[in-house]
Amino acid sequence: MQSARALTERAAAEERDRTPVTAIALDDVGLAPESGSTVLARVRWTEGDGIERTGSVEVTGPLTAGDEVTTWVTGEHRLVRAPLSQLEVHFVAVATGTVVLAVGELLVLVLGRLAFAGVARRHAADWEREWEEVEPTWSGR
Repeated sequence: MQSARALTERAAAEERDRTPVTAIALDDVGLAPESGSTVLARVRWTEGDGIERTGSVEVTGPLTAGDEVTTWVTGEHRLVRAPLSQLEVHFVAVATGTVVLAVGELLVLVLGRLAFAGVARRHAADWEREWEEVEPTWSGR
């Protein structure tokens, strides 16, 4: 699992390496089958070097051929997702911390129960052994 600092550094590196570009949808894209999901759309864009490129990017739709789409490219001209925002970094850090704490708490709870059961068995065995010594005298046998 990554620390908040590592996530922040990764987001900063992504932001340095990725550049937003405006691309043009090449085909019509309908609505995604499920609300909030994405579909691939073919797009074309021109970067600062003046070369026109094409690729596929995830969009939520609907789009008509010719619509503008903001996407991100790397220095190697590859289409990629947008860099993580600070809100996303904080969310991932908090979610990761919460999961780690929950798993740790569960582990402590399970180990505590196992330890309690072991101690209870040990006490029961000690009591049985002592009762075998005391019972004949106490009962008068």
